[in-house]
Amino acid sequence: SLSQQVIFYELPQNQTTSEGGHVQFKCNASLSSYRWFLEIPKYGFQVPIRGNRSDINGLASAYYLIELNAATLVLEGVSRSHHGSFVKCAVEDDMFNPIEQDPPYAYLHIVFPPAYTLVNKHQTTSSIEGDTFSYSFVLEFGNSQPTITWTKDGKVLTARDGLDLNATSISIIKVTRLDDGEYTVMASNLAGSHSANFTLEVY
Repeated sequence: SLSQQVIFYELPQNQTTSEGGHVQFKCNASLSSYRWFLEIPKYGFQVPIRGNRSDINGLASAYYLIELNAATLVLEGVSRSHHGSFVKCAVEDDMFNPIEQDPPYAYLHIVFPPAYTLVNKHQTTSSIEGDTFSYSFVLEFGNSQPTITWTKDGKVLTARDGLDLNATSISIIKVTRLDDGEYTVMASNLAGSHSANFTLEVY
């Protein structure tokens, strides 16, 4: 019943991993009957996990192990769809009634790399000397703030008067023949990196 007192010796801790990885959550309480829940805010539902290996709506496989009074939940093959999920450890009595109205929970953080896609159809483009030139990409940032690096012909570029650089675009005011070359932008975070490039021909 809810009047029973539960003492938690170990609570599930927040976990971070990359896509395709696996994580473990541990719970240790004075009573040995547990039910794990994975709450996925993106989909608006809770998934109860009990006993043997199970499939979470095709997103990952999950199972948990009981050893003495401790329960370990294992999630394998996690995807970015799991990002922002909460794992809850609910302690139950012998009739599977919840004892804690507010079971302890932990946060699941999935790190995935950024990804560029082209806005312009052609990776080779041109500009006339003296014109203002701009080129853009679409960047999916991932969920870890990326570091952005621009290079021209393999040499690192930095913003200056007449040259504006950001994560998704470059702009050059009053293009000269010296601006002719291959430009590459790279976004990197904890999970990996992705780059995009184009060639500028100045006439």
